Parts: sequence; C-alpha cells; structure tokens
Amino acid sequence: GAVIRRDLKPANLFVTDDGHVKVLDFGIARLLDAGVDTLKTATGVAIGTVTYMAPEQAAGQRDQVDGRTDLFAVGAILFRLLSGRRVHEGRNGGELLMKAASEQAPALLSVAPHVPALVAAVTDRALSFDKHQRYPDARAMRAALAQAVGSRGIASAAPARSVDSAA
Repeated sequence: GAVIRRDLKPANLFVTDDGHVKVLDFGIARLLDAGVDTLKTATGVAIGTVTYMAPEQAAGQRDQVDGRTDLFAVGAILFRLLSGRRVHEGRNGGELLMKAASEQAPALLSVAPHVPALVAAVTDRALSFDKHQRYPDARAMRAALAQAVGSRGIASAAPARSVDSAA
C-alpha cells in the first residue's frame, strides 16, 4: 500500500552523497491499503509539525488526509527554503494551528519576489488550501518543478533524482 507521511519537514529529509533525498523518521506515517487505515490514530487529533501542516490535517479531518497532504508539506518546505519564512507566522503552536486550518498560504512571490515565477507557481499550487487544487501526486509535482527549474536554466546542485523512503 501507499504511505502517507504526515510529518514531512526539513529535519526529516536527508540528501545522500549521490543526490538522492531520503525521508527519515516514519513515526506517525499511516499505511494505506485500498483506502483503509491500517494504523489508527485518535479521531480529530492533529498530528504532525504545525509549520508544515496542511489545512485538512490542522483541522483534524483525518478522513481528508491523503497523499496531497504530504504535497502541501513539500510546498511548505519549498516556501521556507525560498522565502526564509514560514507559510504562517504566529506567537505559539495554537495560533499556528488555527492559521494552518483556516487561512490560505500567501503567494510565494508576495514574500519572495526574487523567486522565478514558474517555481513560485509550483510552490503555490502545492500550498493550495483546497487539496483538490494541489498536484494529484508526487510524480506530477516533481515533473512540474523539474519543468519550472529547467525553463529558467536553473542548475540544481545534483541531478534530479526520485524522492524515496529511507529503508
């Protein structure tokens, strides 16, 4: 089955010497088998790191959490890397959780006008409040990001590689 990570954040990403990105710490990942939870969590409990949390996850809508929830987290990581700030700002975890559950992310170009427009567009789509407006899967997001980066002649530090799970 598929794995929904639910806690993607920079601290859980590792780049190997050959340029592969590994996802570490699967402590709260949920396995899916034909759409059925095999690892249960308490109903309505938001689990994950608030800074990178999708609206449906922050709102505790467990039945709405799917692979697009992880794509929001990837978008939030890109937003932080490209802008130097979090998607939402707040004084404490509770305030951040409320904003994550109720406020659309700001457009990346509104806080980081130096970012190439196509890269910002990929990031913004990943951060869509409505999960149905996000990329359908990681492969589609990766292709869009590769096209955005390639169209600007932006060189990456390492060749494009698939993002896979640490064994």
